[in-house]
Amino acid sequence: MKINLKSNFDIGIFEMEFTQSRVTLRDVIQKLSQRQQGLGVIKESNPMEIDAGFDVRVNGRDYVFLPQRLDSLLKAGDQVEVSVSALGGG
Repeated sequence: MKINLKSNFDIGIFEMEFTQSRVTLRDVIQKLSQRQQGLGVIKESNPMEIDAGFDVRVNGRDYVFLPQRLDSLLKAGDQVEVSVSALGGG
């Protein structure tokens, strides 16, 4: 199964391929974290949530609105976007 991955940091846009037929958003983020060592997208203190420094979307939809959040199943061709959040200041 191929998932399209997009980010606003150094990986840009690429296809991520999985051998298993059932792939979750968590699987994609964990594989991304292995590729980009030290990238802590999933909160260590709460592995059901994304760290506040990141935005995660699937097909343009924020992951918090997915039925099972990080454990939501993806389908071939879905686009996952993982972005470093813009920090505001004053």
